[in-house]
Amino acid sequence: MAHPAKMKPWVKYTAFLFAAIFLLFAIFQLNDQDGELWMGIYGIAAAISIGIAFNRVIMPIVIAAAVAYLVGAIAQWPPKFEGFGDTMNKLNVELARESAGLFLCFLIMLFYMYWVYQVRFKKH
Repeated sequence: MAHPAKMKPWVKYTAFLFAAIFLLFAIFQLNDQDGELWMGIYGIAAAISIGIAFNRVIMPIVIAAAVAYLVGAIAQWPPKFEGFGDTMNKLNVELARESAGLFLCFLIMLFYMYWVYQVRFKKH
């Protein structure tokens, strides 16, 4: 089996940075009612980020995660947007924050899809 192409160093470090950010997001969920769910959601994004850094993630995984995060972001969007304010007692604010977190995960997965394509599929 051929050795996989090398990831550019800045992509590797960026993936590690995103992994750290997603792990922090997961830790911040400890006090949430549904914290286990959100720790898993952000944990998966962190795991994919680490896999990307080591060039060990296949494209179908990244695509599936991107689709799941986008569908989740759309499904979580509140019926009435009331901003991302600092109050936690409004359901619409909580839903908007959750939706934004999922959309951020989706955007990062798009970035990863681009780099997996660049490293594995593009002719050099």
